[in-house]
Amino acid sequence: MRRARRGGCAPPSAPRPSPATAWTLGGPAPPDMVAPMCPMDSPSPKPPLSAVPPPQVVDHRVRTAARRRANMRNRLIESALIVFAEKGLDGTVIDDVIRAAGVSRGTFYKYFVSVREVMVALSAELCDELLGFVDESLTGIEAPDARLALGTRLIINAAGDFPLFARFTQAAGLEAAGPNTLIYTYLPSHLEDGMRQGAFARMPLAVALDFITGAVIIAITRAGGHDAAAAYPRDMVRNLLRGLGVPAARVETLCALEPPDMHLPPESLLARAEIRARDLGR
Repeated sequence: MRRARRGGCAPPSAPRPSPATAWTLGGPAPPDMVAPMCPMDSPSPKPPLSAVPPPQVVDHRVRTAARRRANMRNRLIESALIVFAEKGLDGTVIDDVIRAAGVSRGTFYKYFVSVREVMVALSAELCDELLGFVDESLTGIEAPDARLALGTRLIINAAGDFPLFARFTQAAGLEAAGPNTLIYTYLPSHLEDGMRQGAFARMPLAVALDFITGAVIIAITRAGGHDAAAAYPRDMVRNLLRGLGVPAARVETLCALEPPDMHLPPESLLARAEIRARDLGR
């Protein structure tokens, strides 16, 4: 072998990468090798800020739509009230309600599927309105047993004063006291307070609610038919209280109380329904 000369030769320098391969070694890709961006990869353009409604505007729209739906539902219910007063519960058909409300059949079916459903809704509205007036009349009375005794008598008395309300309640039956009515807003708290204070015997709340609700619906029907004796409201309350475990002496004390006056404004649904029915001789 030939010995290399002292000092040797410098090793050949590494070839400089061409522009075509420089980008693979960490350098920037040449302009002519940059692939165009796929349209699918491009970011979606953001809508201008003016096109996105602020939260308060969205909330206002939701509340406005809900208010319009409630107004239309009330319009249908009040129109049905007039028709029921004129034609009776059995003589009313959907076209009568549509005509009285001035709406299309499609609008009616957005809210109700039958005349009976309107009637049940109307009965619940009347019941809720009456319970509101009863609650207002009992302001200042705190004892749960006293509120129950006096409130029940006010409701039974109202059935005698407003027979149309009694007829609606009779036709709707237990549906007039559904879980969405104010009965299930007022009664449970009074019953629970009474049981906690020892005014009522302890029992399942559902049992107490069914016991009172069923008895009051029957009492409304009887009082509205004008076949109840004058002492009927007091006697009904007396036995309701006994069924709830109120001591006999306390029962008699409560039954001796006279219920407060309850004033219904003429614009109330109850008053307007009765006036309309009386004008038509029903």
